[in-house]
Amino acid sequence: MSESAPTQGDPKSPRMRALLRGFRGQWSPRDVLLLCLCPLIGLGTAYASERIQSRDHVLPGISVDGIDVSGFAGPVLDDFLQQRQTALKRRVIRVRVGTGSFPVSGADAGITPEPEFAARVMEAGRAGNILAQVGWRVGRWFSPQVFSTHFRVDEAKVDDLFTKIEQAALTTPKEGSIRFVAGKLDLTYPAEGETIERRAATQLLSDVLNGEATEVMLPTVKWSPATTREGVDDAKRRFQAAIGQPIEMFVRFPESEVPEGAADGTNEEEQQGRIEKVSPRLFAPALHARPAKDEPGKLELEFDVDELDKALADVRKRWERPAVNAQFIPDRQNRLRIEPSKAQWVLRSESAASALLDAVLSEERRGVWTLEVGEQPKVTTELANQLNVKHLVASFTTSHPCCRPRVENIHRIADLINGTIVLPGETYSVNETLGPRTAANGFTMAPTIVKGEMDDTVGGGISQFATTLFNAVLRGGYEIIERQPHSIYFNRYPMGHEATLSYPKPDLIFRNDTQSAMVIRTAYTGTSIKVMIFGDNDGRVVTTDVSKPFDTVEPDLEYVADPALAPDEEKVEEKGDYGFTVYASRTVREKDGTERKETRKVIYKPRARRLIVHPCKIPEGFEGHTGEKCPVPEVTTPDAGTGAG
Repeated sequence: MSESAPTQGDPKSPRMRALLRGFRGQWSPRDVLLLCLCPLIGLGTAYASERIQSRDHVLPGISVDGIDVSGFAGPVLDDFLQQRQTALKRRVIRVRVGTGSFPVSGADAGITPEPEFAARVMEAGRAGNILAQVGWRVGRWFSPQVFSTHFRVDEAKVDDLFTKIEQAALTTPKEGSIRFVAGKLDLTYPAEGETIERRAATQLLSDVLNGEATEVMLPTVKWSPATTREGVDDAKRRFQAAIGQPIEMFVRFPESEVPEGAADGTNEEEQQGRIEKVSPRLFAPALHARPAKDEPGKLELEFDVDELDKALADVRKRWERPAVNAQFIPDRQNRLRIEPSKAQWVLRSESAASALLDAVLSEERRGVWTLEVGEQPKVTTELANQLNVKHLVASFTTSHPCCRPRVENIHRIADLINGTIVLPGETYSVNETLGPRTAANGFTMAPTIVKGEMDDTVGGGISQFATTLFNAVLRGGYEIIERQPHSIYFNRYPMGHEATLSYPKPDLIFRNDTQSAMVIRTAYTGTSIKVMIFGDNDGRVVTTDVSKPFDTVEPDLEYVADPALAPDEEKVEEKGDYGFTVYASRTVREKDGTERKETRKVIYKPRARRLIVHPCKIPEGFEGHTGEKCPVPEVTTPDAGTGAG
């Protein structure tokens, strides 16, 4: 079979071969490849450059409400949206309800931008993989991505606005109700009316404020009460009967537990609780008559639980009790006994209201309040028996003058901390436990060191307790985490081994680094405070030491001007004290004989010597110097008299 002749486009044709030979003579394959890649490389370079320049800026090709925001930085975009919000707040439309028409601004409706709107604009074009982002950018060559702001209304503000419009334009509906107000019944008889349909009206208002329209008609609904006048009158009679006489509520203890002093009744029932007489003045303000759930037209009586809680505050003080930890009580020989823990007792609000309602509606006018067990204490009796509190580990006592205001504060903080139990591994902070010292918490004004000077503050003087507690913890060998000595030295405290206390700082913080609980007991007299720590420190032996004072600093001399003093008079307001430095140390020897020594450098500042003098006596260079000359005393010349002839 003969071979057919090649067509014109066939590569084997002589003409095509010649063309290809000529092309290869001018362009190599590499040249052709580069020619194809150059546009792609240029496009990629331009895209990368644009992305780098647009970092933290809106990408090109984005508009908001028809305004090009390309290149806006985050703060600029926020300012733009703020301007849009400001303009929208000033926008006023007319709201029609019934026959009334009312002006409403965006501010009245609490206009706010959609959450995360700015973030969505900034994120546009940055989501997805690289191909998706490139595709998004190519699409922006043909048309921008358009965002439309939609500002939300504040539903609470709109609800208040609708209520005011209803009162002005519609017949206000009423539901039948009865309350006891200012010593008399306040009756509301039911009445039909009309209200704005809240959900649909809120959406309409939002759409119009965000759109171009300037007026909107809000939808309304007819409303019929669930009660009748007859139902209100019937409830009135029952209400009056309910509050006509006092009632008796039997308070029953939980789990037949009888508190000390309560079982003084003569029969078994009275030994399980007590009778609480409740006056109508107490519960009447909390009693309401509201539409009955299952009887159309009628009202039922019920207690407002929140209102009743306020009325029962004194009752709760008498019968409820907080959870009480088990206590370790030492005798005179420091032997311990465990006083059992007590669970919390509570009168639950809902059950108290239900029982009281049954009582006021009953002919006997008697009911039962049952106290319930609430929270368990942190340290139960069972746990106390497992805490390995064996004996007195350490104690310390400091003395003070009697009968000063600071003594009241020392006794108060001692009472608050007495009985504290610090569990093994637990960290204890005095400030975290007590909080700020206030008059409401039983503290009084007394002198305190404030910036190196003595000044009266609430709780002044409690550093004496801090020093006493610190020394007991120190001598017990427990870990001291935080303590700060006084800035000036008081000789009633152990030199170098003392602590100051204020709120929130400085604080006294220590950790129970033993396997037994620490039990802190306090005792005081009119002139002393004592802190005792019970537990078991596993035989640690503690010795303390303090160096001799060094780096002594003389006190400054200060003058206080008093024109009433004579120039030759002088009074000592503050005698002053030297400043000095000591090294205070503690050595703890463990049961196995190992020892650790802790040393701290304590610097006491000098306290200035302060003299009260006449202003003319203040020397040059001292504060208060005026250069005034001291008056010269008058010299009286005696009469010459007459001599004998």
